[in-house]
Amino acid sequence: MVIQIQIFYDKINAIRTQIPPEEARIVGFTKEIDTLSRQNDAERNRISNDQLKLTTTINLIRDLQQRLKEAQDTQVALEASISRSQGIIRDN
Repeated sequence: MVIQIQIFYDKINAIRTQIPPEEARIVGFTKEIDTLSRQNDAERNRISNDQLKLTTTINLIRDLQQRLKEAQDTQVALEASISRSQGIIRDN
């Protein structure tokens, strides 16, 4: 019986010696998960910032395109006005 109890205690001690390394592994995995989560959060923030910059850039391009179109329309109108005035001068 004493031998059986000793064998039982040996098994318990063997298991107890395995617990700290396993706990350490779990802590390591937890730290790794935390690190990866922080990295993912940082990447999500970068994506959000880049999306905001992209939207701003798209709006700027649209504004510039509209201003260019207005300038081109003004150019065409001025050219037509100049051409009409030159025609009037020629006719007089």
